[in-house]
Amino acid sequence: FNNNNNKILWALTSFPRYNYAMYSFPHSSRFRKFIEDQINFGLNLNKRLRDKIFIRDYQIEQGWDQISKIKKQLSWVNVLQNPISFYKSLYSYSIFIGTHNTTTYLEAFSINMPTIIFWDSNDWEIRDEAKFYFDKLVEAKILFYDPKSAALHLNNIYDDIPKWWNNKIVQNAKDNFLSNFANIDKDFNKQLKKIILNHEKK
Repeated sequence: FNNNNNKILWALTSFPRYNYAMYSFPHSSRFRKFIEDQINFGLNLNKRLRDKIFIRDYQIEQGWDQISKIKKQLSWVNVLQNPISFYKSLYSYSIFIGTHNTTTYLEAFSINMPTIIFWDSNDWEIRDEAKFYFDKLVEAKILFYDPKSAALHLNNIYDDIPKWWNNKIVQNAKDNFLSNFANIDKDFNKQLKKIILNHEKK
């Protein structure tokens, strides 16, 4: 991945206003905290980043009117209109800001795109066997559990994003995470077929 336009992609998510399942995400009114965290992230960004950052809203409106709430506090924010597919859009930016534990940051990792992610750990519980890999993302300053720290880190590394991202500790944390949770091996289909056939022989 190599894009030097200094543009920042900031992706949101959304969930229904009423609880419909039991898994890790901001249930029901907890989503208000998600919106507050986005506002706090924006409030802690350097002013010089304002014309460089673009929000990509979730494709389905869930009744929270989150963009309007964010813009009341961050009137300067740029909101993408009719964006192209998420994966294709990544190539138009220099760094990705993820805000939830879903596939978006994995797609960014897969093309080695500089990525900062932040979320409230109370809403996105992590199973014990995965905690080690998430802790490594925290150590590498890829993952943050509060919006202010994520914003301050972006402020600090913005002038030389590649220097931070290409650091050995950062790359190792990202690569180990990918190898365990998002296999991008080009021979994956062949490997999967081999595993299935071997299993059938037993």
